Amino acid sequence: MAESKKTDVVNKKAKAHVAAGWEWFKEAAWLQVLLIVGVVVGIVISIPYIVSAIRSAIDGDNSGFYTAHNINYDRFEKYLDGSNKECNGLVGDNNKDEETYSSTKEGFVIMFYKDNCDNCNSMQKYVEDAYDQMNSTSAINGKLKFYTINVGWRPGDEDDSSTYEGKDPNLDYQNTNITLQQQMDLSESIKNVYLNQENENYINSSVTDTTLETPLNVINNGGTLPTPMFLTYTKEKTETSYDIAKPSKVVFGPEGSLSATSSTDMLKQLYDLYNIKIYYKTK
Repeated sequence: MAESKKTDVVNKKAKAHVAAGWEWFKEAAWLQVLLIVGVVVGIVISIPYIVSAIRSAIDGDNSGFYTAHNINYDRFEKYLDGSNKECNGLVGDNNKDEETYSSTKEGFVIMFYKDNCDNCNSMQKYVEDAYDQMNSTSAINGKLKFYTINVGWRPGDEDDSSTYEGKDPNLDYQNTNITLQQQMDLSESIKNVYLNQENENYINSSVTDTTLETPLNVINNGGTLPTPMFLTYTKEKTETSYDIAKPSKVVFGPEGSLSATSSTDMLKQLYDLYNIKIYYKTK
């Protein structure tokens, strides 16, 4: 009983201290202002980190997959002319009904992207997941060849690429991976193959013959070739080179109704790009 009274006394004193403290805080206007300023400053300081975290979550820019597979246009040309044979990887027989692996053909997939391309950023980690999953299967066992070329005006800097793209190509285009002329030449080279593909899932309504013929080196009105762009090059193993104007597939963005932010959908797209199992559902 005595212990209970003692506890009650302690509780009453504690409540009294809390009440007194609260009254003091209400009267101390300077402290309130200080706390409010501290909260505001904390929020302002946190905004860049919050935005960066959200952008990373949305864009998948923490993947690093594109950078890990980067080559320049010079290396690409060496792959095409056969002077560098490391690109000769596993491909399929372009069979619509089942998964196939060719014993007579070889090839590679190359993706053209830029830092200021939302679709490129969104799909990066999902392409990586799909590629790793696909390449680790016993049937493929690391034999796929996948390359990327960054076609942005300021590679590695999304903000600068957005700011300077299309301005003065002589001053503002600072990409040593590929020139604007090479971009235009490539766009012109693959145009006929792209426009004449039978599978409607390979045709992007926003990329037309006019798009592929638009000059990129015009001051205040230029740009880059459309991204993301996937090209598949295949040849007979007995042949020594690939024809730049005859990729077996040209795809801009996700195929058909596939989602850029789905590992499952990107897996379907990669199987298709490598001609192993064709995605042929209608849009």
